[in-house]
Amino acid sequence: MSESKQTEMTPPSPQEALKAATIVVVDDEPTTLEMIEMFLEAEGYENVLQVSDSTQAVEMIRSVGADLVLLDLMMPEVGGLDILQTMSEDEVLAAIPVVVFSSTSDREAKLEALERGAAEFLAKPVDPSELALRVRNTLSYRAYQQRFAGVGGAENRGFIDRMDRALRRSGPTVRSRLADDPRYHATIERFVARLGERLEWMQSRLEGGEFGELAALAHWLKGSATMVGFDAFSGPADTLEILAGKERADEAQNVLQELKSLAERIVVSDESREP
Repeated sequence: MSESKQTEMTPPSPQEALKAATIVVVDDEPTTLEMIEMFLEAEGYENVLQVSDSTQAVEMIRSVGADLVLLDLMMPEVGGLDILQTMSEDEVLAAIPVVVFSSTSDREAKLEALERGAAEFLAKPVDPSELALRVRNTLSYRAYQQRFAGVGGAENRGFIDRMDRALRRSGPTVRSRLADDPRYHATIERFVARLGERLEWMQSRLEGGEFGELAALAHWLKGSATMVGFDAFSGPADTLEILAGKERADEAQNVLQELKSLAERIVVSDESREP
């Protein structure tokens, strides 16, 4: 076989496969659509489609075979919650992960979105780094489910773990907003030293079905991380607390992987990095 033939038949890497995913962005604000598409294209995503008319959203999602939907909650005529409800009642569409974003800080709206099947929740204005992380992790989790559905074994589990670690370390670094003030260095270092253990506890509680304790740990992380300047943990930790309260294990695992990803990329100072 020629070298060119071998090259043509080489399967894409996990990262390349994710970048080829079809992402549908639904929002009634043209500026938001343009900014989200620009952010994602800068991250290398090749197939980003915009929908500004929410009445056409479900048909577009179905017709293009979307791998991921980014959905605004507050839209005229057909709102994001209505679209989530329609998708949840369709066998094919229900399998497509949805990341909801909205300017509302209403916890009840967030809870209702998660109850109707949303996988993640992002607050507006959307931070590009957080958006990239949520998209990558959500697509990664979907890829795992599709590739290994109904397949067990230590070999497959090991492959998933190796792929997950590689993806977790590939994003931008995470640094405390207080890192430039020497007065907070010791506090930041103590938090980081405890974080790995706490994330292990969360994983253990999730696997053991101890959702009450998982929710309590997520609540601790939400408050503690914000206090020491790691604001990127706040949103995912809040989502994890809600999901734990609803005992939604699969979605909780997805968010926990995101928190692990953030922890993997913490930089305590310019010279050192904590795993």
